Amino acid sequence: MENLTILVHPGSCCGSANYNIGRFLADSSRDLLIDYLEKFCSTKKEGLIIFDGSLSDELIDYPRLDAAIKNALVRAANSGSVSMRIFADDPDQVSETEKLCRSGIFKNKNISLIGAWYEPDENSGCVYSVLEVLNKYHYEADIIEDACFIMSNDF
Repeated sequence: MENLTILVHPGSCCGSANYNIGRFLADSSRDLLIDYLEKFCSTKKEGLIIFDGSLSDELIDYPRLDAAIKNALVRAANSGSVSMRIFADDPDQVSETEKLCRSGIFKNKNISLIGAWYEPDENSGCVYSVLEVLNKYHYEADIIEDACFIMSNDF
């Protein structure tokens, strides 16, 4: 089965992350996300779907993250796999995921979820909302916590 990663709201990994979890933790989380994206599709065919939100305009102010996203999309396309960006501000990522589920694009895919926000203590956040839709349509997915911006009750 082919791997497919869904990156949820990368713009929320910028200024919003600095504000919500502090600059130090946000920088560390961005570094982990960048590492994930830089390794993405380097040795095998992998797909990438990005749900951009209104904060994606901040990506230009974070050139390493912006470049990692753009380069990962190019590698996915060059591998012959899915490579797309969809504007889906919160809560529109839910309806967009439903559309993609109905299209069959996730059939025979190992799906991974990354991005912002994920709240494991409460099973909530935009990343989790995509997981819920995938599960509703009987698709399994893994949340890659090292490549997620995690909001918890500890903050």
